[in-house]
Amino acid sequence: MRFEGTLTGEYQQRIVQSLPLILLIKLACFAGGGLYRGVWRYLSLSDVTAILKAVTLSSILSALGLLYLWRFEGYSRAVLVIDGMLTFLGVVGSRVLERLMDEWIRGAATQGVPALIIGAGDTGARVLRSLKYETKGAYRVVGFLDDDLRKLGERIYGSPVFGTRAQLQKVIEEHHVREVLIAITDPPGDLLQHIQRCCEPRGVTWKVVTAGVTDAL
Repeated sequence: MRFEGTLTGEYQQRIVQSLPLILLIKLACFAGGGLYRGVWRYLSLSDVTAILKAVTLSSILSALGLLYLWRFEGYSRAVLVIDGMLTFLGVVGSRVLERLMDEWIRGAATQGVPALIIGAGDTGARVLRSLKYETKGAYRVVGFLDDDLRKLGERIYGSPVFGTRAQLQKVIEEHHVREVLIAITDPPGDLLQHIQRCCEPRGVTWKVVTAGVTDAL
């Protein structure tokens, strides 16, 4: 990119002599930064920050190594900048791609007990993540219900919010729901009574799940 695809013999020789050093520095920085210890499908902002720090440190140490060994004579500083940017994008992009593929594969799965989550807030999102990653496909979440009309039509980790509690019976029948999970702290009594009336005549089990999801299930 820096030389627009044209490399002279002199530049090729410099690449050959410096590449092993740069690779060792990068691997050491990535290992020291903990990049090989994380679970890729749980990529978070803190992971992106760790990648940025490791890539930046490796670029700085690479420049210092070239300066110490060869006094940076004949080396392009722009190459190190471009290399750092591409390395960061490549590492983050590979992890995002792995997470997207994992989400796609899990979302395409048709096995598992069809489940509906009541409560499309932070607790509901945690319950959904726990079902996806900790129950080994035992559950297949069809979506959410929430009495907050502003959430209608939203999607949480790919699962839609169908509507309010009034849609419970319809959703159970249309999506063949076999279990209803209430992800609300201290749910009101009238909500529990409504869920009981809709679920029990149809043989659908229901429970309140707000913490310790896998233990409760």
